[in-house]
Amino acid sequence: MAAFRESNFSTTSESNLNSFSHQNSEDSIHNFIRFHINRVSSPFLNHEITCYQEEFQNSLSDETHQKLDSLKIPIHKSLTDVSQDIKALEPHLDAYQRLVRENNMMGGYVDATDNIPPQILRAIRYFPHKWTSLKRALLRPPSMDEVGSAIRLKLARELYIQNMISTPEIRLLEQAIDELKSGRPKCNKRPRDEYSIYEQLKMALTSLPLDIVSLDKSNSDNAKITNSVHHLKEVIHDYCQYSPAPGDDYPPPELVAEWSLQAFSSIIISSGISDITQTEAEVHLYQIFFDDEESKILKISSAIRNRIQEILHPDSVDDLSDLNILCLSRFLSLMNADEVASIIRRCLILCSSDRCVSVGFTTIPKLLASYISIVHHNLGKLSFQETFQSLVETQVESELDVINLKRFNAFCKNIFQSCDFILEFGGQ
Repeated sequence: MAAFRESNFSTTSESNLNSFSHQNSEDSIHNFIRFHINRVSSPFLNHEITCYQEEFQNSLSDETHQKLDSLKIPIHKSLTDVSQDIKALEPHLDAYQRLVRENNMMGGYVDATDNIPPQILRAIRYFPHKWTSLKRALLRPPSMDEVGSAIRLKLARELYIQNMISTPEIRLLEQAIDELKSGRPKCNKRPRDEYSIYEQLKMALTSLPLDIVSLDKSNSDNAKITNSVHHLKEVIHDYCQYSPAPGDDYPPPELVAEWSLQAFSSIIISSGISDITQTEAEVHLYQIFFDDEESKILKISSAIRNRIQEILHPDSVDDLSDLNILCLSRFLSLMNADEVASIIRRCLILCSSDRCVSVGFTTIPKLLASYISIVHHNLGKLSFQETFQSLVETQVESELDVINLKRFNAFCKNIFQSCDFILEFGGQ
């Protein structure tokens, strides 16, 4: 959640954030999002999480690595099939260049798909499996000795304009070609036929906010967002099925959870913070991890829950800014009320312990009031607040002794009284 650290917004006032969705500012938003993603740091706690990947790999024993190698679960087809896909793509690239020359000689083209070979259009519409192979060859990382990467990029951009390729896919190809031209160290590695799962996940999660920024508000067609969401689902499933080998560029679930929360916050900023209702992209991103919690996705959804609990720990809860609170409450509003009550209950138990003095009195009431306002913005807020408070206070007796229970009840009473005040007078 890039939006969740006060210091990260030292150069951007919250009053100006809502204007992002009304300006032609895709480049600035893109740089903003990529800056925070590239920092790869915890947005609330001060410790860096760049060590996650190394610790994750080191925690796997040799025996575990051997078992993972024996499974050999591929993300896509084996690398030996890529050469066949490349050969199958060559006549389509030739046809594309021929169409471009012919249309240029005739003074340009009228229809937006005139430069796209009809064979590709037919494959997209009627033969999805064939199109998957062609797209894989079209979007593969460029190699040092490749001549036609510029042609591939031009065709890919034409397909992207027609919403036949998602934003993260085209951006990965553009980034790889830029790196090749600049001769950066990453390009000096051995030739590869696919992007690493690290690169795919990182790009897929950062592209959703960019699609929102570039969305035409006068057009209800959200095809770019739909394509990006579909692509993100595929990458997440590939990630969960992938068996990392030693040295693989494989991010651990904790890092994926961090990226997911950062992407969610960036979506809120990109959409504008004045609208209290959730956007389509917010709901889609949440549903990828929590709607159908298949066993293979549980490791990411569990890591996200653990990250939220870290955020609401006494050591970090008072560091939340108002923007932090808004992003977190928007995320909690998509969760089940019982689960949210459990998260808040744990937070209140920790903050009311004898080692904590006046921790959370400023931020927790704001978080609760924001959450309740979002969930019941058109219903009786105070009545729901009473119901939610009873949910939070259930099962506490079994977790605390008499002294700590007394502290909890007193602390909880003060927190919800402050929440009452904010709900009743906060908007005046």
